[in-house]
Amino acid sequence: MEGEQIPLTFPSGTGEAEIQAVWHTPTSRATNGAVIVLPGGGYTKDHWLNVELCVGAAALGLTALRMDFRYKTTGDRANFNPRIQGLDDVMGAYNFLQNFGREIKPKRLYLIGKSLGGVVALSFAISEKYASAVSGLAVFGMVLHGAENPERFWPEGLPGIKSPLLVVQGQYDQYANPEELQEFCNSLPIPSQIEIINGVGHSYEPVPALDNAEAHADSQRQNMGRVVHITLDWLEKQDSIREELRK
Repeated sequence: MEGEQIPLTFPSGTGEAEIQAVWHTPTSRATNGAVIVLPGGGYTKDHWLNVELCVGAAALGLTALRMDFRYKTTGDRANFNPRIQGLDDVMGAYNFLQNFGREIKPKRLYLIGKSLGGVVALSFAISEKYASAVSGLAVFGMVLHGAENPERFWPEGLPGIKSPLLVVQGQYDQYANPEELQEFCNSLPIPSQIEIINGVGHSYEPVPALDNAEAHADSQRQNMGRVVHITLDWLEKQDSIREELRK
């Protein structure tokens, strides 16, 4: 059974932008958990990957929120910094969940982000104010450096991170290969789980590309389906552990 999907608008953390989102109500016994799904730079909140994640999370009893970053409304991607405006945008989502009412207000918060959305999620989770509020993070296509620039995006690691981390990466992701990712995650002071999807790139597209465009798109969709399955399994386990700890 699918629950309600309610379009809504709320202010960013500082109130300088309006954020568009869709709220999924739990479809099974509601827990005290919530998940915020953050899209990749080339995606929107309505991409089926984000919808499927929220529908699946709602089936686990979680309140789920999928949102767009402000530049999807303003069109100003050039001046969007994931660690500044992106952080402000997700602060707005957090405030919405905390202030809407007791029927939503979560005791456990999970963040899921693809690429740019993953950078925002990690920035939120290492911020001094919010690190303790995050119960788990899932990042699709983690960005450790530029596609053609070896300079590290997180040169000091992830100081202050406190929550378990899931990373789902393509074998041929140009922003972090499996070896780089393993080395980076081994340096973190938190439990991390790395899942590698073989034979694919940053957005789980086949590498090399298939000659038939329809087969290429179908393969990518199947790979993304695996990502959803892996993530929901991880999310269910994490939330069960956290709920037991509260008893």
